[in-house]
Amino acid sequence: MNKNSVLNTIFLYNLHIGMSIHNKRTLIKILNELGSILSFKIMTHSDGWIIELQKNNKSYLIYGYNFPNNNAAASRLCDDKSGVYEVLTKHQCPAIPHFFFMNPKNPNSIEKNITTRANKLLQQYRKIVVKPNNGTGGDCVFLVETPTQLKDAINKIFNRFDYLTISPYQNIKNEYRVIMLNNKPMLIYEKIKCNGEWRHNLQHGANASIVVDKLLTTQLTKLARMASNVININFSSIDIVRVKDKFYILEINSGVMLEKFALQSKDNYIISKSIYKKALESIF
Repeated sequence: MNKNSVLNTIFLYNLHIGMSIHNKRTLIKILNELGSILSFKIMTHSDGWIIELQKNNKSYLIYGYNFPNNNAAASRLCDDKSGVYEVLTKHQCPAIPHFFFMNPKNPNSIEKNITTRANKLLQQYRKIVVKPNNGTGGDCVFLVETPTQLKDAINKIFNRFDYLTISPYQNIKNEYRVIMLNNKPMLIYEKIKCNGEWRHNLQHGANASIVVDKLLTTQLTKLARMASNVININFSSIDIVRVKDKFYILEINSGVMLEKFALQSKDNYIISKSIYKKALESIF
């Protein structure tokens, strides 16, 4: 049984805790508004985490922020950061390295002591990032510089997740997000991190600044399109970083979450609504 064949039950549990707040999601508000425009009915399940759209006697399910635009294999692959890295690099698509580790307590694990291999990566790169292999939003992500920090990070992640990944720390000059739909960019913005924070996640205080420079948007679109074609993903948010004036794929998200972006301004809300509208039109 390979690493993608088992859903991480702890991760699913974490998705479902606090379900009572999900009905307040901006996505549900947007879908309710789009219902009258695109003539569909909306039903919610699991306190709003699962959304069912009904149109022309057909049902379309949205799980979290995963729309039915993508095939199952592509969506699952995007939940596997190290797997995405391996596939992209095999197709000569530049990507930030992600090295896979399975929790030794997992019955499928054949590597019972991962400390040696993890410490070799720390010795090689001197500064590494340790994070869940299928995590989102910068949750449970650790910047590691010592063996003690590494051991602590591994223990904390494996207390919640079955898999983790280790990446060499990069001196990221800029980080961008490209929302792709059917091979076309719907939105490109830069994540401007807040002072004192090394992560570029909107959930950790970063702000979204829409990219308007034509040369930059062309460069980012070219790489995002290449990555989405390799993975065969139709609707996704692709994170791209600039390191030493070169661009690399950091990760690909099959769930297109625009909550924080939409709440930054009225214009951003309108943009988010337009993106979701186009995604729904393509499946209807």
